[in-house]
Amino acid sequence: MLPILWMTYKPGKALSYWLTHTILWEVFGAVVLGAVIGYLAGYLLKIALSKKTIDESSYATYTVALALIVLASVKLVGADGILEVFAAGKTFSITSTVEERRDEDRIVEGIDLFFTIPIFTLLGLVVPWQEWMKFRGAGLLVAF
Repeated sequence: MLPILWMTYKPGKALSYWLTHTILWEVFGAVVLGAVIGYLAGYLLKIALSKKTIDESSYATYTVALALIVLASVKLVGADGILEVFAAGKTFSITSTVEERRDEDRIVEGIDLFFTIPIFTLLGLVVPWQEWMKFRGAGLLVAF
């Protein structure tokens, strides 16, 4: 990003824009906002569990909703989405209890089994095998 800014702006302005907008806002702002959202989500989950207003089957829905809320918030504020989702997930994981994580792990394993085989099957269908065969043995070795 910085070399592109140097080509379009004067060096002083490019560096100040890079520091304020890219580093402070897009990186640190995303981490802070994601951590706040993740902490609030974990705190609200603890309240819901203590009042028995959430069921075990709702954990997957809760975590998917958290990810979608974080992605929507990152679009609204213009920060880095990957960092914000990671920070929210990590903070949510820290605030959740062992039982919640165990239930989430079971759900994640189920989703993983459900999606892994079809996705790799589709990936195998779209791989250009004729292009790999042009390289003969080296192409097949790299393909696998």
